[in-house]
Amino acid sequence: MKEKRVGGFTLLEIILVVVLVGIVATMASTFVNKGLVRNDIPLTALQTEAELQGVMENMIQDFYANAIYYNDLKTFQSHIRAENLYATAGMTYSLAESQCKQLSGTTFQNDATNCAYLYVTIKPSATSGVTLSYLFTQKSS
Repeated sequence: MKEKRVGGFTLLEIILVVVLVGIVATMASTFVNKGLVRNDIPLTALQTEAELQGVMENMIQDFYANAIYYNDLKTFQSHIRAENLYATAGMTYSLAESQCKQLSGTTFQNDATNCAYLYVTIKPSATSGVTLSYLFTQKSS
């Protein structure tokens, strides 16, 4: 005669359930952790880049609005060296580079005497790796 089985789970069933619960928990934690680890650093960096773009746009607008600068890049170079002259609300910047250039063949060379091109690089005053560069050109005669 067969023995009647009393209620309960076999060891194999318990092991199988524990393994399945572990797999589902691993998948769920991976999905949830991606949302928890994200923070506002990319958003802040994007905002900084947008504000720096606004500063450069103000600089470009000033350059093309004044015929003095458009014809004489050295005057414009001395003008933009004023600290935070083009700062927007909440954004201060520093002038990382401002050099007169001359086109020699296919490359630009530094040339302090003949300023046919003015290469300007700005960066935010806050520590970030963001920089923005623009090449101003003198009006050709």
